[in-house]
Amino acid sequence: MALGLYEKVRRDNLIRRILLICLVILLIYVTEGIGKMNFQEDKLGNTTGNLKNYGLVATDGEWEYFWAGTTLDWKDEGALCKMRPDGSEFYVLSDDTPCYINIVDDWIYYIKNQKPVYNYRGEIYRIKKDGTNRERLINSVSKDMVVVNDWIFFINIDDGNSIYKCKKDGSQITRVIDKKCFGLQYENGHIYYISETDPKKFSLFRHNISLNESSVKILDEIDDYIVYNGYIFGSNENNGIFRVKTDGTSYSKIFSKPIGSFSIHDGYIYCSSVDAEYFVKGKGRSNYIYKMSLDGKEQTILPNKDVFNRYTVVGIVGDYIYYWLDCAEWLELARMKADGTGDEVLVDRLRNIRSN
Repeated sequence: MALGLYEKVRRDNLIRRILLICLVILLIYVTEGIGKMNFQEDKLGNTTGNLKNYGLVATDGEWEYFWAGTTLDWKDEGALCKMRPDGSEFYVLSDDTPCYINIVDDWIYYIKNQKPVYNYRGEIYRIKKDGTNRERLINSVSKDMVVVNDWIFFINIDDGNSIYKCKKDGSQITRVIDKKCFGLQYENGHIYYISETDPKKFSLFRHNISLNESSVKILDEIDDYIVYNGYIFGSNENNGIFRVKTDGTSYSKIFSKPIGSFSIHDGYIYCSSVDAEYFVKGKGRSNYIYKMSLDGKEQTILPNKDVFNRYTVVGIVGDYIYYWLDCAEWLELARMKADGTGDEVLVDRLRNIRSN
């Protein structure tokens, strides 16, 4: 009888251990599942750095998509084009003049620029990567578009610069922010925007797109900005570049020279400094392009061996920096390698195709 009792206790202990192990495995599985559900990486159509500069260039890793054109309405307004990163296989996808280009799955989303083309506003379109199935999604005049997962966020100029969203097929159009907004960006479940709080005083706000709550003001006196990895990199009337955490803390000035524009890519800031501009006789202005670390402590000037008139940084994809080439009376989109070599004017490629 004693032996039978011992075996029963031993069996019960074994069952408890098995149940405990099963419970631990179940908890691990559930925890990992929730983590994947809550922290699934967003699928964005372009980087915040590129979209801050009107989204004139984007990539899917295999192709670079861009507007090959100029800022002069009557001279080569350009087209939506694509090519391989090495410059081969150059194709014209549409004669539209695109801005706020977003690449998601098999589609290119963009705003078709109204005249003058440098206003960067118009109706929202999408087209297949092979140039087929072009269709208009939104007929309101819009700007500051970003595609996030299954949604398109944009500023509706026809409705007083309110922020809207719609599905990627243009359905379920919904107003998100009902006030005058500028500079729409997205990161980690939040949209960011600038709005006028007092006459000629502009503040930056953050809005959680999943919760029904009011926007939170982060900081005042801002003109331009990029949200990147939990930080806001911005500029204001004092110029230069500063950074601050997305909760408004840890403010620091990281670049003190006046700038024309800036972008961020792969952990580095690229900016053009108008403080360092020089004039190339018969060609126009040329600014120094700086590459710097995110804290501003490391700063280098990219070489300009062939003296191209690099005016302002437009965007960065892969190993290439896109910029505006100053032609004295207008600007043309060009690109160079990240080491400052290999400059080429993209609208020249388009002209060659159209002339043949």
